[in-house]
Amino acid sequence: IMSSSASKVRVRAVDDLITEYLTFQGYDQTLENFLESTSTTSPNARVKDLDGDERDNVELILSEFMMAFDEGNHVDLFILWQNHVPRPLLRVNSQHPDALTAMKLEFYLNLHCAVYPFRDEVLAEAGSLEEASKRCGKAMSVFRRYISSRGKSLSQTPEFIAFYALPYVPSPTEHPTFKGMFKEEWMLELRRKLRKFVAENLEGGGERKLPAIFSTVEKGQRVDKMNAELREANDKLDNVVSFAESVYNLSLELWDSLKRRDGDTDFVMEVGDQLRGFQDTFEVLKGAGRGGDDDASAFQAEPKQQQVPSPLNSPRVPRPLAGSMGTLASLDMGLVKRDLLELSSRDDGGVGCALLLQALRWRFEKGLSFQTRQSVLHGYIRNDILGVSSLVSGDPSLGLFHSLVLNPSPLVSEYAARFVNSMATHGRARRYLLGKGCIKTLCKTLLECGEEDSIGRQQVLGSLQKCSLKREAQDDMIRGGLVGWALDALRGHLREPLADYSLEYVTALLMNLCLRTEGKRKVEERMEVEEGTGEDTNSLEVLMKLMESHNMQVRQYANGAVYGLLQRVGVRERAVGMRADDRLREISKRSRANFRRQIAFILGLLISSAPEEPSD
Repeated sequence: IMSSSASKVRVRAVDDLITEYLTFQGYDQTLENFLESTSTTSPNARVKDLDGDERDNVELILSEFMMAFDEGNHVDLFILWQNHVPRPLLRVNSQHPDALTAMKLEFYLNLHCAVYPFRDEVLAEAGSLEEASKRCGKAMSVFRRYISSRGKSLSQTPEFIAFYALPYVPSPTEHPTFKGMFKEEWMLELRRKLRKFVAENLEGGGERKLPAIFSTVEKGQRVDKMNAELREANDKLDNVVSFAESVYNLSLELWDSLKRRDGDTDFVMEVGDQLRGFQDTFEVLKGAGRGGDDDASAFQAEPKQQQVPSPLNSPRVPRPLAGSMGTLASLDMGLVKRDLLELSSRDDGGVGCALLLQALRWRFEKGLSFQTRQSVLHGYIRNDILGVSSLVSGDPSLGLFHSLVLNPSPLVSEYAARFVNSMATHGRARRYLLGKGCIKTLCKTLLECGEEDSIGRQQVLGSLQKCSLKREAQDDMIRGGLVGWALDALRGHLREPLADYSLEYVTALLMNLCLRTEGKRKVEERMEVEEGTGEDTNSLEVLMKLMESHNMQVRQYANGAVYGLLQRVGVRERAVGMRADDRLREISKRSRANFRRQIAFILGLLISSAPEEPSD
């Protein structure tokens, strides 16, 4: 049974809703009569009590925020954050004037939770060194996921650039860049900012929310409108696909006539390959547009490397029914691996093996739902589709992975690289590819590809760059000579431009390797050799030229690589000697505002006297 005080609160809340409704509709006379009747029982008590309840509620929420903050409890803190911070402030790229403040505060709160287990008082509370290490590792893992997702939007802001290296620093409490976060003043100041921000946004500046009934009706109207727009868009899509398919069928007839007349010439077969590419597009559009899973999209983009037309001269096959990719038949993975091994050694130019690799890749790339794609990929990993677990340390040539990626047939090695590159997009697959010898085999493949910017080399490069996010892979790549290879490739780009895909991935790979002390040391050694041989342009100058690239991704990666290298005292001294500061100022004048801020941060590091970072 409801208590008397609780009943009064409920009645007052209903009265307040009625008052708001009458005011909203402009029923002034009715409102006046209503207020008279309610005020006779307890004049002004209703408003005062309600205001008091609201104040109590704000204080309760604030105390919960402070408790979660003081305990470094990431889960509780961000549940409160999501529940009580207004939605417009949480959206990435929001135009709300306070959105940037909220985003920065959210970053610092994640940072606080990441370093909290490293504090002396928290380490002292841990039961054992192993328990403390486990807590620290978990906190850094959560922070790493954050900076690669929501926190990515601040990666170009100078204020936060240094913090993106935090998960890779073994002893943050001793690092000069991060020492300040472990001081009591830093935590108290952040706590004050959090309390002030939450209090201001919870109180809402005196604004009142509309009654729930209005919000519900408004949402329903928006849903109806969006459904109508979706139906209209689907109808338009059906019309476009139908028209395009009719043109496609006519093109097929013309192609058949051309083939009968001219035979299997290179031109005829190239046209046939392009037509088969259009056929795949129609299948995806028709399957996703109607009757597919809710999370499928007809407009879902494929990775750049999959947009290259297939060179396989396979016969045209009957087209499957729309939506047939939704449910997949099971495969005997043992037989699949046996066939891959047998086909890879056949003397047929590698067509059969390449076709099987392409079919396996499409099996998880073209699944209509996320669940389907993940299920296929996990099945591949669980059944060791590439024979990674069978690789023997010291003799990787005994494994299926080696026989595919380093196959004498360029076609097999290219399609194996396509398959690996597509898998490496997923974190679980990257962990799978860290098996014995995989990274070394990929490094060897890349080094043997030569200077030609071929599709096969691009696929291997893409695979390595994605795997270079892992520390273990970085070690293998640095030992395998990829730092020098990347510098040579970028130097060659100045003479003969690389494709955008290659340029982006080479620069990103070099930046990731320069996160490691050994990677930076390799570049510094390279600069010493360049000085001795009288090279016109050293490695640092090459990267600085890329900071003016028209490709913004390349600019960002070159910026990150230069920033990492300048943490080495020797590189800083050489940069000062070649008047890199003047060059950076010239680049800054020709750059946009956000990039100018990044250059200013690099300039600050260049002229600083900071000691060399500890080895990782």
